[in-house]
Amino acid sequence: MGLHIIFIAIQIILASGIFFSLNRTHCSSSNVRQTPSEIFVEMGQQSKIHCSHMIQNYNYILWYRQLKGSRQLQLLGYMSVNDGYPEKGVDVQIQGSALKDQTCDLTVKSNTESAKYFCAASSTVTERGLFQYHNITPPTVKIYPPSKKERPRKKGDTKLKTLVCVASGFYPDHVEVSWKVNEEPRKKRVSTDLIAQRSGTTYTISSRLVVDEDEWTDSNNCFTV
Repeated sequence: MGLHIIFIAIQIILASGIFFSLNRTHCSSSNVRQTPSEIFVEMGQQSKIHCSHMIQNYNYILWYRQLKGSRQLQLLGYMSVNDGYPEKGVDVQIQGSALKDQTCDLTVKSNTESAKYFCAASSTVTERGLFQYHNITPPTVKIYPPSKKERPRKKGDTKLKTLVCVASGFYPDHVEVSWKVNEEPRKKRVSTDLIAQRSGTTYTISSRLVVDEDEWTDSNNCFTV
C-alpha cells in the first residue's frame, strides 16, 4: 500500500520468572525501527523499548499502548528533539533523541498488563492530548479524476491534469501518501498536505498528482496510491 501509518509495534507479555528478550529480530517499517520485537517481563517489573527512524526533518517520536484484547490506542507521550513529555498519569519515562538516526527509549516502569507498544515518527505534534484513548482506524481512500475546468497554469504550458487523493477517517494521524503510475512509484509533481487535518475524532489528508494530459487520457495507464 502506498498509504500507510508509519508506526510499528512491540509486544510485552507478562509471565512468571525473570525478565528476558524473546526475539532479537528488528520490528520495523521502511523508515522506522523498534527493538526488541517481543519481550517477557514479570508483573511489576520495568521494561525498556528502543525506537529510531531514518527520516530527515522528523523531530518527534510518539509512543502508544494497546492493551491485550482491546482495539483502543492510548497515547503515552512523545519525544521532541531531545526532550521527553510523558502524558499525565502514565507511569513511563521517555529519554534519548527523536532526531534522524538517533534512539528514543521508552521505559515502562511497572508492567501490570500484557500490551503492544507502538512507536511513531512525525514531523510535528498537533493536538497531542486530544485523544488519549482511541481505536486504531484505517483510512478510507478515494482518488478523484481531474476537473474538466482545469486550465494551463501559464500561457504556452502543456495541458496538465491534476488527480486528487483523499484519505479520511483514520487514527492516529501519522501517515504517508505515495503515488504509483502503472505500479511504478511517482514522486515528480506530487504535492501532499504537510499535516493531517482533524475531522471529529479522526483525521483526513489529501495529496495531488499532476500529469500531462496525454498521460491521463491514455487508457493503458493506471493511477494508484
